[in-house]
Amino acid sequence: MGFEFKSEPFSLIVLRIKQADWAVLRDELDAKLAKTPGFFDHDPVVTDLAAISEQTDSIDFNALRLLLARHGACTVAVRNGSITQQEAALKAGFGILRSGQISGEAKESGTNPPEQVAAVTAAVEPDPPAPAGHRIINKPIRTGQQSYARQGDLIAMDMVSAGGEVLADGNIHVYGPLRGRALAGIKGDRTARIFTRSLEAELVSIAGIYRTFEHDWAKEYHGKPVQIFLDGDKLMISPL
Repeated sequence: MGFEFKSEPFSLIVLRIKQADWAVLRDELDAKLAKTPGFFDHDPVVTDLAAISEQTDSIDFNALRLLLARHGACTVAVRNGSITQQEAALKAGFGILRSGQISGEAKESGTNPPEQVAAVTAAVEPDPPAPAGHRIINKPIRTGQQSYARQGDLIAMDMVSAGGEVLADGNIHVYGPLRGRALAGIKGDRTARIFTRSLEAELVSIAGIYRTFEHDWAKEYHGKPVQIFLDGDKLMISPL
């Protein structure tokens, strides 16, 4: 058989959320991470919701994913939290780490780097660290996979599956169906664009401004070749 599923130990960074107010959390995260540019190098991050599990507010998990990606982190999953919070995280493409999947005592983050813990999870090996410049992906981006082009464009020669994610500091070109998530200009480049031969995406984003396709947004372009770009603070779509 050409594949196998295995459980292996991995070291993951855990982000403990203590504030459910997204506006406050966003500002605090941005301010803290801005002081340590380059701290994340495509590191996988698990978001711990234990401290806010009793709160009725939920987090904008799509926005959290974009914020962390802008600082070089790759969101993997959430743990703990209420059922409502976990459902919102799943809808945004996060996995769920169940009880017993993480071992080790958590450390207080304070002003120190985020904690490192052992996690028993992973069905797909992550991509190796991306070199600076354009990146060409010659194989499909499968569900659960994430590929990133630092300081350049990402060019996917095949499809991006539902649940897959492509990110780039520059433009994104997808020469197959785009069925997952595409995040261009993640370091703030508002001139970045997304190109695809077949728009079937779950989420698109440019410079942190994103849209999902849950409410038939841009349904007239579904399955068609398009480009996506910013006009002011609004995402626009035009046919190719």
